[in-house]
Amino acid sequence: MSDAQEMAVLATDLVGKYLKTDRIFFTETRDAQPAARGAEQAEWAGHGRDPHRTTIAGDIAADLRIPASVRQDLLDTGIQALLVAPVLQDGNPVAQLWLEQHQIRSWQEDEIKLARLAAKMVWKAIERNRLETGLRASEQLLNRNQILLSAQKEAFRAAMDGAPLADSLGILVAAAVQGTDTGLRCAFYLANADGALSHVVGMPESYAARVSGFVVSPESLACGLAVASGEPVVTVDILEEPRWESWKWLAVNYNYRACWSFPVETASGKLVGALTMYFPNPRSPAATDVALAAGLTQTAAIIISRTQSEAALRSTEGRLAKDLASMSELHSVVRDLVGSSEPQALYDRIVRAAALLMRADAASLQVLGPQDKLLRLIAHRGIPPSAVGQWEQVSLKDAGVAGRAHAAADRVCVENIDTFAAPPGETLVYRLANFRGVQSTPLCTHQGVILGMLSTFWQNPRLASDRELRFFDLLVRMAADLVERMRADELLRLSEERLRQFGEASRDVLWIRDARTMQWQYLTPAFEDVYGMTRDEVLKGDNFRSWLRTVFRDDRRRAIGAMRRVRQGEHTHFDYRIRRPADGTVRWLRSTIFPIRDASGAVALIGGIGQDLSELRRTGLRLQTLMEGIPQLVWRAVDGGQWTWSSPQWTKFTGLSGKESHGHGWVAAIHPDDREAALLSWREAIQTGNFAIEARIKGTGTQYRWFQNRATPVRDELGEIVEWLGTSTDIHDLRELQERQRVLVGELQHRTRNLLGVVRSLADKSMRSSTDLTDFRGRFNDRIDALARAQGLLSRLHDDTRVTFDALLKSELGALGGRSEQITLRGPADVFLRSSTVQTLALAIHELATNAVKHGALAQAPGHLHVTWRMDHAGPEGSPRLDIDWRESGVTMKARDVSDLAVGSGRELIERALPYQVGGETSFRLEADGVHCRIRIPVSSRHPETSGNG
Repeated sequence: MSDAQEMAVLATDLVGKYLKTDRIFFTETRDAQPAARGAEQAEWAGHGRDPHRTTIAGDIAADLRIPASVRQDLLDTGIQALLVAPVLQDGNPVAQLWLEQHQIRSWQEDEIKLARLAAKMVWKAIERNRLETGLRASEQLLNRNQILLSAQKEAFRAAMDGAPLADSLGILVAAAVQGTDTGLRCAFYLANADGALSHVVGMPESYAARVSGFVVSPESLACGLAVASGEPVVTVDILEEPRWESWKWLAVNYNYRACWSFPVETASGKLVGALTMYFPNPRSPAATDVALAAGLTQTAAIIISRTQSEAALRSTEGRLAKDLASMSELHSVVRDLVGSSEPQALYDRIVRAAALLMRADAASLQVLGPQDKLLRLIAHRGIPPSAVGQWEQVSLKDAGVAGRAHAAADRVCVENIDTFAAPPGETLVYRLANFRGVQSTPLCTHQGVILGMLSTFWQNPRLASDRELRFFDLLVRMAADLVERMRADELLRLSEERLRQFGEASRDVLWIRDARTMQWQYLTPAFEDVYGMTRDEVLKGDNFRSWLRTVFRDDRRRAIGAMRRVRQGEHTHFDYRIRRPADGTVRWLRSTIFPIRDASGAVALIGGIGQDLSELRRTGLRLQTLMEGIPQLVWRAVDGGQWTWSSPQWTKFTGLSGKESHGHGWVAAIHPDDREAALLSWREAIQTGNFAIEARIKGTGTQYRWFQNRATPVRDELGEIVEWLGTSTDIHDLRELQERQRVLVGELQHRTRNLLGVVRSLADKSMRSSTDLTDFRGRFNDRIDALARAQGLLSRLHDDTRVTFDALLKSELGALGGRSEQITLRGPADVFLRSSTVQTLALAIHELATNAVKHGALAQAPGHLHVTWRMDHAGPEGSPRLDIDWRESGVTMKARDVSDLAVGSGRELIERALPYQVGGETSFRLEADGVHCRIRIPVSSRHPETSGNG
């Protein structure tokens, strides 16, 4: 409670006792908060009462000036009479003195004046007390500010002189607690990069040990929460704060109840620590406390920021010095690599630099054998002589340091070999060599191929820093390039030796020209066999021009053009002829030429391989003559059916030139319905090694003919297909014959089955109508003879005699035993049939007659067969045609018989064979009372005596 509040309470108590009121209190209007007891009644100030005038109510229950709701509230609290004296300042109410009575009371004038006077005197006393208190606070604040200002200057001076951070901040802590009687203790805490706080100065070491490492987090408390949020964290009473539940023991042990934490924030907005104030009693911060904390944290922020900047600068200067030394060492390595050509000296220089850059006690350089999994030591430094042998050959199959680095294609660092899961033997080797720390880095080409390993070793457990590894990686790149270059030089030497041996043994001419002068620089001995000239002889003078003189004039332009394209970077080949100067013989050659570039990418040399094609061309001409002489269409292709050549026979038949047929151009000649199957067969041929398909090919006209297409693969020495040789054979006539034969065989089989049925029917009919066996034999033989006569007519298809239609009809009907009373025949006699139609028509009549005997009009008593025929000349160009009408009536059609007739072979013969084979027109219907069939066919226009052809 403040002094002003205490004074108000004392004054109001005296007035209350004098006036013998039941209740009295004083309240400030501007605060709306009472200064003494009875504060709950102050709320009535706004219920319609004029605060500028004294309110007098002797009987509240009867005073109608007071609103009913307010009046009832007062009565409920036991107030019967009321006197409120206001205090005005500059015409505005600033305070009120309330007097309450529990009985009805008539307020006297002197009581009212006394209340008004008391209210004014209390207010003046409060105002005077406040002025005195403010003056004392200002004097204290000024004194404290002077102490703080002096401490700030001293702290800044100490920081600039390089004093430790604890000394500089300790000056601020001492100034904060000086001259206070609150038991204040202060401490500074510093935030580190790991998100934890460490004690700097202010609290005992035992306390610092318990709180160092306090986590900076929104879930933390005190200084940890202040740094995390950037806002002050004020705990007025630790024992009442739930966040402190698990830390209350610490506050009790070190005797503090209040804890205020303020973040220390630099001018750049970085939170670097916290200031914490500890009080032995519960306490809320006053404005002066907050101002003090602000001054301390601002000063601390400047000092901490400067101290950290200077530490960072010193660290940077140290790192830069080390970096400069590392860069100087790398520059020295580069200079040595460029200036020396001795491999071992270069390898030794690499390991010396590796030990220096990594601050290591030893280093080794090992290369990987091209054929095995062994690392071989080629240079080392610092490895004890007694242990060198253990590094001479290291197997990568073991899961050691180098083995794991090779398997992962990445560096492996081991801080302490004693804690690394290495094979026991390797761990023992490191211990005998007195090494504990080790790292191994693979040497890789730019394409990622591992060439070897560069390793460093330390006698004490250690891991290299990132900065050390950054410079070391540059050395690793140099070492990898060096090993790759040395290996490439060795491979080049071996390659040149192999090339020389190959060139001397090759029957082809290998040569190299200068791309600028076009002069030969290298020729193999095969040149002399092909050209008939010695190499020494041809390399004299301008050998390009002398070579051109041996080339046929018609081929020189092609040869010069090919050379020009290669000088521009192309790869090409060309065929040409030469005339040997020695004997004048002609040789066909093929040169494959290609550019050879220098380090800048420019074409410096032209390489070439000259192959003597003379014998091959003679063989090819003989083969071409052979292929062009056979009747088949011949062609060549590569995988996928890409044609590369076609014979003149193909061009003559299809009208497609060789160029038009190349690639998939030949598909244009294939019938559209066969193209997909042809291409599919080519795709399958790649897998099966065989191509065969029958397809229709269009001739020069509009007609398609059937061809059998076959191709055989040509394989190289390894069994790989290099091309296909194929032929297309005309099988169109053969397919037509095969189709005709298929129909005839089918008809023959069907006719045989029908004949057996007829014979069985004849036997049954003859049996039922015969009186004895002798009678049966006669009837049966007669009908068999009739059937034989019908076959006799068919057997005379190629005789000179003509078969008439009525004879054929009667022969078939008579052979089947039809009753004459059931048959009506009407038509002209002597209608001569064409020889080519007799057999097919006889089979059709036979099928109709057989059906009539088995199921139709001749099989049932009420049935009747009407056959009529007539001649007309409605064919092409007035040619004669025979119109036959076969009609059955009085037949009861059974479901099974209808089903057989609907799909039977006889119907197929009539509806398909007759139109196809004789060019006829047919219709076949199953009507309600029997079969109705019409056949219209061309017939002979001449008498057999006047013409041999129908």
